[in-house]
Amino acid sequence: LQPFYSQVDGTARFFTALPIDRYPMVAVVAVSADAVTAGYQQTRLRLLGWSAAVALLIVFGTLVLWRQARGLDSSRREARRAKALYVATLDGSLDALWLMRAERDASGQTHDFVITDANRRAGAMLGLDPAAMIGRRATELVPSIREDGLLNLLLT
Repeated sequence: LQPFYSQVDGTARFFTALPIDRYPMVAVVAVSADAVTAGYQQTRLRLLGWSAAVALLIVFGTLVLWRQARGLDSSRREARRAKALYVATLDGSLDALWLMRAERDASGQTHDFVITDANRRAGAMLGLDPAAMIGRRATELVPSIREDGLLNLLLT
């Protein structure tokens, strides 16, 4: 449906003509195209504005996620590098090394240590595979540390 341009005032108008029953007349109605489409144009502009805002939010969100993903990848690479260095240091040491975390009682006092990692030399010293030491208490693996005072020295 296309508007026609009025020859009277040059305005785009929608025309319709209806014959009037029982009279030799035709009713002609012409409405300005701007008046007819004003509501549509307002809705269209509002929807275009919202669409642009949502698109910008999506682009912004995508950029933020992309940046976070790059940071995460960088952190993972750094963690892998640090772990490789840690493993090389632990396994390459000529000494027996144990990494332990404090085990605390209900009052928060440290009463023993749990092995979290150990190298081959530590395992050889106890006649165990280093993996078999992980998760066990120091006093379980070396009960003599209670009697010789080493545990008390570590607890202070």
